Amino acid sequence: MIAIFLLFIWLVGLIFNWKWTYMGNGSYGWNKLLEELGPNTFRFWLGVFITICLLIMIYVFIKA
Repeated sequence: MIAIFLLFIWLVGLIFNWKWTYMGNGSYGWNKLLEELGPNTFRFWLGVFITICLLIMIYVFIKA
């Protein structure tokens, strides 16, 4: 349940363009991908990934 809440907060942050939701943690791969795609495209695809993870977590929570 906590994971669902955290993923939901992360998704809301991406929708409202909160910078902490997509700015890198200092790792090379994250920052390189952000530079290559640009912030808007990176936010979109991160939002798609988080939505998929959120749906999986909701499914697992309901199934259990």
